[in-house]
Amino acid sequence: MGKVVLVTGVSRDLGRKFARTLAADPDVDRVIGVDVVPPRGDIGAVSFVRADIRNPVIAKVIAKEDVDTVVHMSVIATPGTAGGRNTMKELNVIGTMQLLAACQRSASLQHLVVKSTTTVYGASSRDPAMFTEDMQPRRAPRSGYAKDVAEIEGYVRGFARRRPDVRVTTLRCANVLGPDVVSPLTSYLRLPVVPTVLGYDARLQVLHERDLYRVLQHAVGHEVAGTFNIAGDGILMLSQALRRLQRPTVLGWTAGLWLTGLAYGTIGDDVESLLGDNETTVELMTQGLADPVAGFYATALLMLALITSGFAISSALRPRAEEEAGHAELLLATAVSRRRWLASYVVVTVGGVLLVLAAGGLGTGIGYALVTGDGGAVLEYVGPALAYAPPVLVLSALARLVHGVLPRLGVLAWLPLIGAVVVMLLGPVLRMPGRVQGFSPFHHLPAIPAEDVSVGVTLALLAVATLVSFVGQFAFWRRDIG
Repeated sequence: MGKVVLVTGVSRDLGRKFARTLAADPDVDRVIGVDVVPPRGDIGAVSFVRADIRNPVIAKVIAKEDVDTVVHMSVIATPGTAGGRNTMKELNVIGTMQLLAACQRSASLQHLVVKSTTTVYGASSRDPAMFTEDMQPRRAPRSGYAKDVAEIEGYVRGFARRRPDVRVTTLRCANVLGPDVVSPLTSYLRLPVVPTVLGYDARLQVLHERDLYRVLQHAVGHEVAGTFNIAGDGILMLSQALRRLQRPTVLGWTAGLWLTGLAYGTIGDDVESLLGDNETTVELMTQGLADPVAGFYATALLMLALITSGFAISSALRPRAEEEAGHAELLLATAVSRRRWLASYVVVTVGGVLLVLAAGGLGTGIGYALVTGDGGAVLEYVGPALAYAPPVLVLSALARLVHGVLPRLGVLAWLPLIGAVVVMLLGPVLRMPGRVQGFSPFHHLPAIPAEDVSVGVTLALLAVATLVSFVGQFAFWRRDIG
């Protein structure tokens, strides 16, 4: 007969997903999920019991269901919808005390698994760089979540002494990360602008939620007792984590393009006086259009798009940097597939291109409105700036193709941009043949916003970008990492 497992804290995503995963284990007969409120998502074959572990009624649940294994996952770092700090302490400390009292009275209980946290070690400046399971913090936590966990582990050790017949497994888990995990750390990393302390680069150890589920399942299915630190191998600096998110890169380019657009916009309608009588300069900066103001702003948006292409290419080549650093091989050795890993970079590149172009167009509109007094011009250049996204994405797709086919020659990915700059800015002046200028994806666009957007050209460029990107990704899926 299989195990009968009771899991607390199933109203939260980590508890719910683990209970559902455990219910699919062939060695587990039944899984009973317990919490004050029902789970928000699918719990599969888990039997949910609405009960408060702060109430002695939890002892009746354990006895009625003939539970032999308890997994305690309702030690929370944030109160969420439960209430304030007092409610959180009640759930953590009082709830654990009542649960342990119920476990002590249970004749069927054989195994207790407690999901604790590395926060129990504290964060004192006097602490060593690394902790092992037999070490104690030099300064005991005095308040908050860390104090709750320290008290909880003390009660768990007391239970282990009173019930030596029950295996007690305490898992001190590092901060858990995952696409759906909500915690102080994940909320911090999801901020649009991540603030950091000047001169201090924090060391992080994290744990993916899938690894957490595997560890808990291993603890339930095997006769292991004791206290274990659970974290990813090695450390990750906060600056490294932010670079992998590409958050500073995207925001830096966005701010830079906004300021550049603002500078273009403040020229206003004084284009003719700025350019003077030099015919070459006028032709270069107005693309030969009859209206010099419209021609100048078409050239300004083109230059913003060319600058944005630098971001797009560097973003498309970011996976290569991960390969050279040895990070990609370690990551792809897990359940993360090559397709999903590379797709995440594609999403960042495409989203970043749109954001950076929109910022450049917005800056241009704001600058123009400031000097002309035309408030309606603030958003006038955002749409035209976004119209330059297709050729920018073509250049990023070519960079992705180079990464897939010739990963060691990533410098070649910059040649199309260099060619586009020469062709678009000097082609008309140097009277380059049309077939030469046609190699630049920007050449096929009309002079936006002086001329209307061509839907056919836009769709054609997007199709080329999609096809080239797919070929590059397919080549990456087929080749070796490194």
